[in-house]
Amino acid sequence: MPSRWLIRCGKHRIAKAEDDLDDVNQEQEKAQKELDAINETIGLLHQTAQAREEQKAMEAQMEADRKAAAEKSETADKISAAELALKTADTVQASTYANAAYAAAADTLARARRSCSRGTSGPRR
Repeated sequence: MPSRWLIRCGKHRIAKAEDDLDDVNQEQEKAQKELDAINETIGLLHQTAQAREEQKAMEAQMEADRKAAAEKSETADKISAAELALKTADTVQASTYANAAYAAAADTLARARRSCSRGTSGPRR
C-alpha cells in the first residue's frame, strides 16, 4: 500500500508541476507580448525623434534660404537705388562737374552688379 500511495503522490506532484509549468508558460507568453509592445513603442519613439531632427534641419535650411533670399532682395534694392541715383546724376551732368565721384559711383555700381550676377554679396564694410 505505501507504494501505491507514493505513486499517487508522485502523480499528483507531476500533475501539479505540469500545471505550474503551464502557468509559467502563460506568464512568459504574456511577458513576451508586453515586451514586444514596449519594443514597438520604443521603435516608434526613435522614428519620432528622427523625424523631429529632420524637421529641425529642414527648418534651419529654410531659415537660411529665407535669409539668403532677403539679402539678395536687399542687394537688388540697393543696386536699383544706386542706378536711380546715377540716372539722377546724369540729369545734372555729374560726369562733367563731379567726374571723380561719378566715376567712383559708376565703378561701385558695376562691381555690385557683377557680384550680384555671380551670386555673391562681396566684401562687407
